[in-house]
Amino acid sequence: MSVTAVSPDGTTGKTVDEQQFTDGARRRRLESPGTIKKELQASGRDATRVIVKAFDEWGHPAQDGAIDIQTSAGRLVKPEEYAENRQAVKDNKLVLGEGVNSTVGITSEQTNEIARQQSVQLIRGIGYVKLISDNQTGTADLKAILGTATAETQVQFIPELRETILNSLAELTIGKNAPEMQNRNVEENVRGHVQFFFKGKLFNSENMLTLAYDSQQPLNRVSGRDRLFQLNPLDRVYPIFGDS
Repeated sequence: MSVTAVSPDGTTGKTVDEQQFTDGARRRRLESPGTIKKELQASGRDATRVIVKAFDEWGHPAQDGAIDIQTSAGRLVKPEEYAENRQAVKDNKLVLGEGVNSTVGITSEQTNEIARQQSVQLIRGIGYVKLISDNQTGTADLKAILGTATAETQVQFIPELRETILNSLAELTIGKNAPEMQNRNVEENVRGHVQFFFKGKLFNSENMLTLAYDSQQPLNRVSGRDRLFQLNPLDRVYPIFGDS
């Protein structure tokens, strides 16, 4: 486009040449979907924004249209659904873990498999969607599809990190006539009992430790079965006698 300045008396001034580009539709390509966070806590409540950019064959923003975004895990929420769930956030005070972003009232339990694929409207070649974490750790494979063009990325679901918790119990029983001595049928004059449960970060924010101990239970016995440092009792072979 050429623009030439003309004065009131008809005198021609300086001419300026300028190129204008319109959004192209042919040979469209996609950038790998970008996310604000590459790791989400597997709480069903952590979330991050997913940004998809589409370009034409000249590298300019693609024409406005619909783009499909899929995820193998977690849930996808479109921007227009944010406002509809703001009131739910106010009415239901959700307990969020440390470093967790609000999901605007949507949790993984409140959505279904359909929410793993959303059609998002492109505006000036850019589309937005929100990814909500699952309740299980793993990897979410995100895929954007626009015609024949595709782009992929991944988001990790890591164990939920909450504030450190420690519960403990310590007691001491003295005397053979104590109810505990009679119930346990022991001939001891003094009996102690220590029990505690710990769950929290170890060394840094990326490590989590869960530890439980009961002085009245063997270390290798869990749920009534000898498990720790033992063969799995469910794998044992038991002979069956009888007629067939």
